[in-house]
Amino acid sequence: MNAKRTMLLLGMIAGAAIAVALYVAFDPRPYYRYGNGRVWLENNPNAVWSGLLSSPVFQFRVPLFAGARNWKPTPEQVREALRPSTNLQLSEEEISLIIRSCVSCEEPARRRSEPDGAVNGSQPIRAKTNRTSSAGGSRR
Repeated sequence: MNAKRTMLLLGMIAGAAIAVALYVAFDPRPYYRYGNGRVWLENNPNAVWSGLLSSPVFQFRVPLFAGARNWKPTPEQVREALRPSTNLQLSEEEISLIIRSCVSCEEPARRRSEPDGAVNGSQPIRAKTNRTSSAGGSRR
């Protein structure tokens, strides 16, 4: 009986390893792209870049097992991507702005869904009151 359990366990481990290998081999990882202060995901790294986007424009391959819509590059990755663009002559302030613009693809949607810019909870929440005048008469 013990040999059967061992073989079953080895079979399950081998099956899981094969499933992970197939996932890695055949599940395409999207590319995170930045251009014109906008971010988006692209499945094909060779997809044509729009010539209308002003520099800098760059892309990163989303890491394996990372949630593509929630992933964003680190400041070091952005600086490294900007390094070859020596002809841009970017100031440190401009580089910082680009780094702050490299948000996850979900972040702009979250910002739009929150009421009136209360993204970080810094704005006070006011209770809504009915401000009808007493001279308004009866309603039908």
